[in-house]
Amino acid sequence: MALPAIAGYSFCQAFLHFLSKPALNHCGHTGLIHTPKVKSMKKYILHFAVLIAMLPFASCAPAYVVRERPHDVVYFRPAAPARDYVWVSGDWVWIGGRYQWHEGHWERPHRRSAWVDGHWQNTNRGYKWVPGHWRRY
Repeated sequence: MALPAIAGYSFCQAFLHFLSKPALNHCGHTGLIHTPKVKSMKKYILHFAVLIAMLPFASCAPAYVVRERPHDVVYFRPAAPARDYVWVSGDWVWIGGRYQWHEGHWERPHRRSAWVDGHWQNTNRGYKWVPGHWRRY
């Protein structure tokens, strides 16, 4: 069944209009159906629409920029605990208004994933740290 094509309506508005279309009530008269089930459905659709609208902002972590990137850190990498372990390189973490180094560690590889090291990215405002992560393949 097609949704009503109403000029200026968004998909959600058209869908809500479709849910509350005129129908016969228990007396045989035409009227709007506003049963608790329809009201509940409208509430869920509204919540879903708000969630979808906020989704692009959910992954926006703050990017802290510094004028000069910290010096490279030299540290000792211990031996792997087993043959199949992968070295997860250290990361710069923003704490107390500056970047602080957190040393790397050995980790079992994630299923069908490869470790991608973090790196400094040069922006027009300065340098920001792009953290390391597991990339699926």
